[in-house]
Amino acid sequence: MINDLEKMTKNIDPTKEWISDVCVDIQKALVSQNQSMYKYFVKYANKDDRIEKKQFHDALADLRLTEIYDHDTLDNFYYYCDINKSGVLSLNELQKTIRQYCQKDIGEFIEDIIDSLAERLDDKKINFQEFEEEIQRLVNPKGNDH
Repeated sequence: MINDLEKMTKNIDPTKEWISDVCVDIQKALVSQNQSMYKYFVKYANKDDRIEKKQFHDALADLRLTEIYDHDTLDNFYYYCDINKSGVLSLNELQKTIRQYCQKDIGEFIEDIIDSLAERLDDKKINFQEFEEEIQRLVNPKGNDH
């Protein structure tokens, strides 16, 4: 109950927990690719920094989030983020929603990503070489030897 009240003081609807999950997964995917939210999504946006629903789905597919969430959930997320209900999501609206629901710092995301990779290794969904490659990409995303 106290946790729900705390969320409400931050304008977070506790009945919409799935929104938080999507926000966290977007941030994790961006951190694992060493991408800033704006720089990543602006590639899919129109010249006025607004992103159509199809481009939004394309962006999330490239982050491999369409493997986690179904089309309807991502549509609902898109419309939820459209704060002014214009029918087209601005990058500012997207960033505001994600930051509102996602309070982790980069270090916490990296820990989550490593934990997830270790779990996939334990479950034999990836082999050790793939695990090492993912860790290397996370630590040294540009492929430099320094």
